[in-house]
Amino acid sequence: LQGTFKDVTSLRGIKLADMRFVSETDVVMTMGRQSLEGSVKPMDKPQVVLRKATDENGRKYMAVGVIRRKILFCDRPSPIAAVHATPAQACDVQATNKCQRVDGADHVQS
Repeated sequence: LQGTFKDVTSLRGIKLADMRFVSETDVVMTMGRQSLEGSVKPMDKPQVVLRKATDENGRKYMAVGVIRRKILFCDRPSPIAAVHATPAQACDVQATNKCQRVDGADHVQS
């Protein structure tokens, strides 16, 4: 994903991506019909996740977590080809021996 979300509350409950750990160091993230391959790397300096809390004395922050690793995606997304029709439905081989376009992809019967 590139950019920012202005209204995060409207995205609650919506699945934006699916992330799978192929191994301890390799990750595949799928967003719609695109796939990204990444790798897990240690962070140079760990980052602390803080939660703001207020009490009678004023504001204070509580440490709720430490981020020690990051996932790097270096390449552009790869398209995922999804076929929704069988080759028999996509091709009229007997009549013209050519394939029709189904769902934006050319289907060739082998």
